[in-house]
Amino acid sequence: MRATWRVFRQVAARVGALDDWNNIFENNEDKRVGVRVDVAANCATTVLWHGYAGNEQGATLRLFRRVGVVSRK
Repeated sequence: MRATWRVFRQVAARVGALDDWNNIFENNEDKRVGVRVDVAANCATTVLWHGYAGNEQGATLRLFRRVGVVSRK
């Protein structure tokens, strides 16, 4: 499940409930949360931040976050 909305003209946000982290089959009853924010710096460059949090089988809590830049020419 995922919801996306445009916060401002240059800012888009997305949040989702995820089944699993990088696995093809379900191995854990817990669900995870993923968040992404895209900021258009100009017409050719977008800065994005995304994060992930959730329990994994055999671990208490897995956190992931990343910042990236996408350039289009």
